[in-house]
Formats: sequence, structure tokens, C-alpha cells
Amino acid sequence: MDLDKELVCALLREGKDAYTAVLNQGLDPEEYLAGEGKSAFTYVGEYYRTYGDVPSVDVVQAKLGVELVSQQNESFQFFLDEVKNRRLWRLQREGIELVGQSLEKRDPQAAAEIWTEVHRKIQTEALTLRRVESLLSLGRKVISEYEDAKAGKRGIPTPWKTMDDQTLGWWPEDLIIIVGRLGIGKCVSCDTKIQDSKTGIQRTIEDVYGNPDVTMVTTWSEGKGVHPAEITAKVDTGYKQCLKFTLGTGRTIEVTPEHPFLTPDGWKRADEIPAGASMALPARMPFALEPQRMKMAEVELLAILLADGSVTYGHTGFTKGDPEVVRIASDAAAELGAEVVPHLAENSYGIRRTDDLTNPVLDLLRDHDVHGKKSADKTIPDAIFRLPEDQLGRFLTVFWMCDGYVDKNGPEIVLASHKMLEQIQSLLLRFGIQSKLSEKPSKCNGKTFDAWRLRVYSFCHEKFMESLDLWGDKRAALEKVVAKSRNSNVGFPRLSKEKRSEIEQLSRSRAGRWNGGLLKEVGERLGWSSKFMTRSLFGQYDSLLLKRFKVFCEVYGCEDKYAWLYDSQIYWDTVDKVEDVGEQKIYDLTVEPTKCYVANDIIVHNTWSLVQCAHRAWSTGNESLIISTEMNTIQMARRFFALHLRLPYGEIRTGKLGEFVEEKFYKGVDEILNDGGINIVGGDFDYTIDNFSALMSDEKPKIAFVDGPYLIKNSGKDRHERVSNNFDDFKKIGKRTGASVLTNLQFNRSAKTGQAQTVVAENIGITDVAGWNASAAYGLLQTEEQRTQLKMSIKALKIREGEPGTFEINWNHQAMDFSEVDAGQPTSDDFKPSPGGADAQFADDDGSYDDVPF
Repeated sequence: MDLDKELVCALLREGKDAYTAVLNQGLDPEEYLAGEGKSAFTYVGEYYRTYGDVPSVDVVQAKLGVELVSQQNESFQFFLDEVKNRRLWRLQREGIELVGQSLEKRDPQAAAEIWTEVHRKIQTEALTLRRVESLLSLGRKVISEYEDAKAGKRGIPTPWKTMDDQTLGWWPEDLIIIVGRLGIGKCVSCDTKIQDSKTGIQRTIEDVYGNPDVTMVTTWSEGKGVHPAEITAKVDTGYKQCLKFTLGTGRTIEVTPEHPFLTPDGWKRADEIPAGASMALPARMPFALEPQRMKMAEVELLAILLADGSVTYGHTGFTKGDPEVVRIASDAAAELGAEVVPHLAENSYGIRRTDDLTNPVLDLLRDHDVHGKKSADKTIPDAIFRLPEDQLGRFLTVFWMCDGYVDKNGPEIVLASHKMLEQIQSLLLRFGIQSKLSEKPSKCNGKTFDAWRLRVYSFCHEKFMESLDLWGDKRAALEKVVAKSRNSNVGFPRLSKEKRSEIEQLSRSRAGRWNGGLLKEVGERLGWSSKFMTRSLFGQYDSLLLKRFKVFCEVYGCEDKYAWLYDSQIYWDTVDKVEDVGEQKIYDLTVEPTKCYVANDIIVHNTWSLVQCAHRAWSTGNESLIISTEMNTIQMARRFFALHLRLPYGEIRTGKLGEFVEEKFYKGVDEILNDGGINIVGGDFDYTIDNFSALMSDEKPKIAFVDGPYLIKNSGKDRHERVSNNFDDFKKIGKRTGASVLTNLQFNRSAKTGQAQTVVAENIGITDVAGWNASAAYGLLQTEEQRTQLKMSIKALKIREGEPGTFEINWNHQAMDFSEVDAGQPTSDDFKPSPGGADAQFADDDGSYDDVPF
């Protein structure tokens, strides 16, 4: 007896329902059967079309004179599975033949492309063939699963008992989402400066938080560069430990350790960025969207009096020997109703009223909070930040002519007011002029005074000359400096070894050899007379030479992946120093959809629960896969080891484990390496849904953990549609591979602080599709009391099968303790039912609540 006859017998034993189930699959089994088995199945089809039923095994045997025998334990599903497999095997054989033909023609690239297409087609076919099942087979599965549940079988264990009780674990094809509140976990200190995009005025983030009129900030995105954007949430996150970053340009910023910055390796946590690394700054800041003009006389007088003037209570005047400055001051004062008068001292002038009324220049100084300020206390008035481009250029020109200079190094200025120099540095950035601020003590009459110097970088000298219309000797000196050809040694991103290696591999052919022809083309485009090598892309400290790299990417066709590195709207600064500055009052802003904003002229951004879940799955023997678009593999692995070995993450990162604990660390890592069972993919800024699909097929994990699903690239006309498509695809890939997928998201702006009824599945951010597809969704929430006690609450937002509820866990990163608190018991008296009774009320006594990052 051959297998094909046994297949037909297995089908007929279960009658009409089994036969129609096969037809509903869209299969044509005759294509995949042969001999007497095929003849028997053809007769069954003719009989069904005539009588609306299928014949018995005896009828077929009598009619065709064949013997059909099947083992008792075989079912029609045996028939169906075999036919499906034969269909897929045929596709594979056909693909192998085509690949072979391409290889015979010595076309390995075509062979690779054909095999990729065959692989994709087989995946699609496999998904299609799984869609329809008869009630007959499903009934058997229901009974089987009931028996398993009765015997105590559960899915992949979750990290917490209550979650296990709610879901019975995570099962094949489940899609699970863990959700945190918008804007949390990426905080900056209260005195961090933010530019109000509408007015152009610089404010501290504390002022922004408390001012409802400030609704826009400056953001950055890969597609649009630096641009204004709406603030979608303002968050007061209390007091936290902070790190202070000092950059090569002299800019500083204080942030929490988990706050991400944009680096050449993508977004990285602050506590993982060492001194010497590169960090992204905007190459240019936008002018105010709603500028306000002033009288030009006011602009010029403010520039003169702030730079070279005396604005104390006893005297209003200035000291300057430049006759053009004196003329400008005289004309401006006269226009306002005042006059400039010379003093006895050489080059000293006062400004007085011309009638019996008040002095209009004194009023000007008072109106702009300048009057009475000593040199060290002077600041640029808000009105100057609101000026349109032409008037701001005039203000900076007059200011520089009064107190600035131009020497062989280019334009520089030294002032006693550190804050005013910071403001000038920021105002110059609106013209795309980068500069360096540094300490430069000054001497006067034998005494040393605190002072600071601002120096314009050489690559911006020409831009400075175009933007500021200096005159006289300073103009001549500037033209002389600009005429000198200089190579800048700043502004280049310093690469990690992994990033440099990745770029070096681009110039290899598919066969692994260096592609000298394309390298030659790069050199020709750059005008090189000597041979261009891949190492020519790199300078000191593994810095990437951007003009060369841009041409390299054009020749090698990889602009889409790397253009953001040489984006003309990004300036790469160097981290000079990182300091621990203790607890600071902190705030944060959420900016959708870019999730980043410019603070102190630095681009700052908006995983622990995912690692906890991955660790639990792995430790119970389930093959696990972690994918992170934002963090590299070392960062994710470090978290995993810290959690598994219950060692402080920060001390592992900084190399400060004690001798005894260090021995435990080394031994524990070796043990995990021997166990295997978990793989990590990380740090790919260009990761696509196709990459994820192929990886799931190749690795075949039981569960995949996806960090940052909103950064995975997919088709779609906008970000909302792309993320929606990702969650549709997560569900499809899970069904095709039989794996669970767990990912993370944030709530949207409708989930408001103090309104617990808004913390629901419908308010999961970016796309409703995430909630629709999810088998289970959990929200992470934390009150101020819990924050102090290092605890967290987890609220079930949605469970497709099971009872929702809330439970409390420890949230202690020092002890690596994330265990459940009093499993099965009520969490805290602070959590009371909401009026509707459907959602738990996560509230403090004042009715507010705060959450923390995942």
C-alpha cells in the first residue's frame, strides 16, 4: 500500500465535513497525489458533485478495485497536512532549480534575489494554508487543551504571579503590549533652557512647564531636520539623580541617567555616553515663528549699552573710540528724544534727556530689565530673541563692533557675564554659526576677574561675515581670516568600533572582496590625485569625515541609511566631561511624533520591564529573542546580566563592582553563555519589518521582545500608518511562526495626570491598531509614595481571555528587585475604585498620580 492511498483513506474515514474542509482550504489535492491514490480522490470528487456527499471506503474500493487501508490513529488532518507540505516542497524545489540556473550563468546576485523571493513566497503560502480549519479538528484541539489545562499546563511564564493567574501565561500567537505614560523617564533639570518656537524667547524648562502659553519647542527628525513642533505633554517628575554633560562647545546640560541623546550609534542613554563620545546639536536654530520688530534705534542702543555701556543707577552712557559707533548712538538717541554728550574722559559719553520729561533711553533700559545691571549680571533682553532676522543681525553686528574683536583666529568676544555669552552663542546659532565658550580670566589694574570668551569656529567664519556686517578694521581683519583656507577639526562624529566596522564593510563586494572600482570613483568625485581607501573616511579618534562620507554614500547607494549622519542640520559636538551632580528638580516635555526636543541647544530624546519579561521566559526554558531599535546589543545584554545576577546595573556599567561581587559577575556571565537560549538584535537605526519577519523565521523563538516598535520601518504614508502596519504585521508574523510577541508603547495625551479613568486601552499612543491586535495590554503606573518606596503598579488594560486587575511590584534598580508585592492581595490604600467602577483609581490624596518609564 502506498502513502497516497493511505491519505485518501484517512480523509474518507471522517466523511463529508472533512472533505469540505479540504476544499475550503483552496487546495487542489489531485496536483499532489499520484497513482491509485490520485484515482481514488478523483472518484471521491465526482461522487460528491453527483450526490452531495462522499462515498465510504468500501464503495471506492469496490468501484475502482483498489485497496484503501489507514491506521486507526490517523485523521483527515494527516491528509491535509501532507498535501500542504507537498505544495510547499514543490515551491521550494522550483526555487532551487531557478537558483541553480542562475549559478550556472555565474550570476550570484540574481540567485540571491531569486531565493529571497522564493523564501517570501513560501512564507506567504504557509500563512495562507493555515487560515481555515474545520470544527472537526478544532473540537479535538479544544479537548486536548482542556486536558492540558486540567493537568496544570500554562503558557510561557510571566514575571509575576498575578499576571500568570490573569492570562495563564503567554501563548503562541499572543501579542502583548506594555504601556507607560507619555514623557516619562527622559528628564532634564529645572534650569535647562528651552526656546519657545513661537516667540524665540529662551525659557527654563520650569518656566515652560508652568506657562500654558508656551506650546511649541524646537525638535529634530530624520526626515525634516530641525523644526518647530507642538508640545504634547509637560511633566513634573520631582527630584532625581542627575548627570551633567559638558561639551566641546562649552554647552552644558543636566539630565537623569536614563535620558537618551542622539549619538552616531543612534539614541543612547545618558549613563552610557562616556567622555570623548559624540553628541548631536542642531547646526542651526530657527527664528521666531511670530517675530516682533522694534525700532531700529532701540535695537542699536541696547546693543551699544549692553556691550560697552554703563547702565548702573548713577550713570547711563558708554565708552567707545569708534566714531561710527558714536554716530549710531547719537542718531538713535535723537530719534528716541535724547542726546549723546561727551564727558571729560577720553572716548566717554553720556546719554541725557532733551526736555523736562523722563529720559527715554533710561525708560528703554528699565522696560527691558537692563537698568542697574553690572557687567557680570547683564543679560540679553527677551525682546532681542523675538527679533526678525535682519534686526537680530544688526543687533549682533553693533554688539560685536563695540565689545568683540577679530584676530588671527577669527571673531572672538570676552565678557564678564557668562549668561550673556551663552545667549549670544545661542543667537549666533540662528544664523548657523557654531562657536566655543570657554573660561578666560581677565586682569584689570593688577586684579584678576572672572570672564569668558566666545570664539567662532573657523568653518563658520564665512557665514559670520555674511550674517554680521562689520566695518572698519574688524571687517578687514575678518576678510583676511576668511581668505585663508582652513580645515576644521571639529564637528565630526566620533564612531564606536562597531560603527566604524559597519561602514568599512560597505565597500566590500558580495564575495567579501574590496570593491576597488567604486572606491576609485569616490576618489575621482572628491578630486583626489592619489588612491582613495576606505580608511580615508576617518580622521583622528575614529571621527567620520562627513564630506568624504557623503560622496562615499552616493557612490555606494546607501544615502537612505546614513544621510542622517551627515545631515547639514546636525552638528556633532564632543563630550568633554560627565559629572554626577546629585539630586535635581526635573521636568520633561513630550513632543509627538519626533519624541525629542532641543534643550540648551542639544538634541535630547524621549526598557526595563521588557528585559524582566525576557529573563523570565528564558529562565523557564523558552527560546527568546530581543530586538531593540534604540539600544545596542551590549546595552541590552548588560541589563540582562544585571537582572539575572541581581547586581546593580550602574556599578556594572561603570566597572565599580567590589572584588567579591565581581567574581560572581564573571562566573555568572560564563554560566549564561554556556546555557544559550536567548539572542539579541540591537542598535539598528534602519531596522525594517521585513528584517523582523526573516529573523523570526530563521531563529524560530517561542517569544520575541520588541523594544521601540515605532522606530521599525514599514510601508505607509505617515508615521501613524507605518506603526499601525507594524502591529498588523506583528500579529501576522506571530500567527505564521507560532511565536508570542511582546512589545512596548506609551499612552497618548488623553491619558492625563490625575484622571485615572483616562488610563485605558483606548488611550494607547500613536495608533488604535496596537490595542485592537493585542491579546493583552498592561500599563505601568506609580504614585509619588510608590516612587519613594521603590514600587510600581501594573494595571491590566486589556486581557482577551482572563480577568483584568491591578497588582504591585518592587521597582528597585539597585537591588535588581522587581518581584511582586503580596501576590494576590490588594496593592495600596492609595488605589481606590473610580466612580464608574471599571478602572482602578491610581491617585494620591490630592487626586494626582505620576508614572515612571518602562
